[in-house]
Amino acid sequence: MKNTPIHHLLRWALPLALAIGVGCLFFSFINTPPVDSKEITISLGTKVIVVETDNWSVKKELESKEIVDLAYSNNGRYLALGDCFNNSVVKLDANSYTQLEIPLESDRCPVKVDYSPDNQEIAASVIGRGLYLLGSNPEHEATLPDAVDMQYRPDGKEIAIATRKELQVWTISPFALKARDDYELTCLAYTPDGERLFMGSRFGWFVQEWKAGVWKELKKAMGEPTVDIAIDPKGRWAALLSDHKVEIFDAKLLRLVTQFYFPAETRLKGVAFSDHGGWLAVAEHQDNIHIYATSSWKETKTLPITGNYWAMEFKPVVIAPAKPDYSAVIVSMMRPPMNIYPGSEIKKGLVVSLKQAMPDLTKETVTVDLVLRSKKTYPVPAPLAKPSNNYKDGMLLNNGRYEIEIKDGMVNLKLNSGMVIPRDTPEGAYYLVAVADAGNKHPESNERNNVAYLEIKVKKRVDDRPVN
Repeated sequence: MKNTPIHHLLRWALPLALAIGVGCLFFSFINTPPVDSKEITISLGTKVIVVETDNWSVKKELESKEIVDLAYSNNGRYLALGDCFNNSVVKLDANSYTQLEIPLESDRCPVKVDYSPDNQEIAASVIGRGLYLLGSNPEHEATLPDAVDMQYRPDGKEIAIATRKELQVWTISPFALKARDDYELTCLAYTPDGERLFMGSRFGWFVQEWKAGVWKELKKAMGEPTVDIAIDPKGRWAALLSDHKVEIFDAKLLRLVTQFYFPAETRLKGVAFSDHGGWLAVAEHQDNIHIYATSSWKETKTLPITGNYWAMEFKPVVIAPAKPDYSAVIVSMMRPPMNIYPGSEIKKGLVVSLKQAMPDLTKETVTVDLVLRSKKTYPVPAPLAKPSNNYKDGMLLNNGRYEIEIKDGMVNLKLNSGMVIPRDTPEGAYYLVAVADAGNKHPESNERNNVAYLEIKVKKRVDDRPVN
């Protein structure tokens, strides 16, 4: 066969087609945008609207009188509202947007709210009353000037509060004023690593950096008043808003990346990045919210709004709730194995604890059984043990069931009196078994670590032995 041009073309056609196909598949994969915020919630004073980002249509409209601020929990499950009409902080379920509770009722307006990074506390600044940490145990409050903005440091150990006279930084535990600086501030925002704090004022903006345990001023840019600041959740960009302009800076190098100008008659009020940084929302005071794609910094959508803009925030990507992980701990203060006589109480020297390893879960009531067993085995998942007046292998000890409230960490059980080894228990080696989540009431991430064993030896008293 002759090697004509046609033959050469046919010889390379199939490999070339495969290469093009694989290449297209590869590039379509790497250009697929990551999962980002599915909703943005906007307060317009007399109403709160929830907009879906898939098609930028209104998903839900919440009637309100005067919602002046809002904040999502980091896990996307809750939404806190600062309700100035009712002088209260309202907590909503962020899925159904129904009211769960009212953590604060006051006689003044809560102008600023923020969720703690662990999703457990809501910080609220109330006009003329100061700062409240709602959900902390115990709940804290402090008298301070009215806040114009506030934000938890990402590690949750501090909260920065901007007033028109100064910056205040409070530690959470212990709850105390740590530092203050004479900045006349309008807004502030931490970088995701918590090492930089961007601050806006009537005269420009500043950046402080946390180095060697102290804050040092890194940059000071004088100019137009800064209205709002937002930091990309990945720490790449900082968006600084003035009345008619948005400036995008590299958050690390502090170099200008791009800027958007608006007509002189347009007054800008707010700026926010989506949860994974794919979008930037810029809000006018009354007419529109502009959505920019951060990949190109091009405007992709203009949302018309009716009413006065107060606040907005993208809903964090909802992470499926983790399952709890309960486990038991049982130890003896005496040298093992414990020697116990039939009919005797086993409370002395015994420490039993319940642990829950997964953070950021709700408090639950968990059953803990103390069981007497001859072998170091137990069914999975753990059933409820059955009590008995006489010895039975695997029996629940008398007064050996506990209902323990736990969120996370470890709780030591307050042991009941009357936990005795039955009088007819034969001599020999046994195990005292502490069983967490007995009855398997709670689905767990790990069902195989619920049981802890303590070896004991049951011995007859001398006067109990038969006489030959």
